[in-house]
Amino acid sequence: MKSMKKNPFKKLRIGSYLRELSVVIIGIGITLYASNLVASCNGQRNLDAQLKAIYAELRENNMLLEEHIETLKRYVRFRDMITSYTTSDQPIPQDSVAQYANLLDIGIGSTLYKHSAYDLLLYSGNMLLIKDKKRLAAIGNCYADLELINKTWDVINSMKREMLMSLYSTGISLRDIDFNKPEWRKTRNFYSEFIGGQGHALETQREIAEVLDGK
Repeated sequence: MKSMKKNPFKKLRIGSYLRELSVVIIGIGITLYASNLVASCNGQRNLDAQLKAIYAELRENNMLLEEHIETLKRYVRFRDMITSYTTSDQPIPQDSVAQYANLLDIGIGSTLYKHSAYDLLLYSGNMLLIKDKKRLAAIGNCYADLELINKTWDVINSMKREMLMSLYSTGISLRDIDFNKPEWRKTRNFYSEFIGGQGHALETQREIAEVLDGK
């Protein structure tokens, strides 16, 4: 019988194949790692840009909220003036009411806020990259409170508009303001009981300031 001899070239080919395979596997791993690293860096840059846009949007909303709070304060002063005469059962001078004539306008006068930057973050998927969940929750609460303020103000203005349109439909105009006449009783009661959510607006303003200070 002929002796069986091992083929050294076969062994060499197997070893060479394994080395080449290892190089390919390592190359694929490096490529995937680099690709993930680039994607992660791009995602972080996108997130940073989105957060910067959100902070700018919150600053704008804070200025709008400041204007809204000033409007609410004017309503409150009007309420306090009416109430001071109501409690003493005295007629309200027309010139005192006339100082607040713009509050008797049937215009919508709704407070608005911007939320496009926050919406972009919500639907981009980058929220998962935010490690500080407490900050994320604080930002979300600011926008939720702004939405509630807006809806509350819409309801108040809708009630006001319906009441005034009913009054003016009888032929009365702003020139005829007289809270001492029976036809103005309902309007007088509406403004004397005005609340408007000033406390909530001030609290939301504080929340936005805290988010901006901590960014």
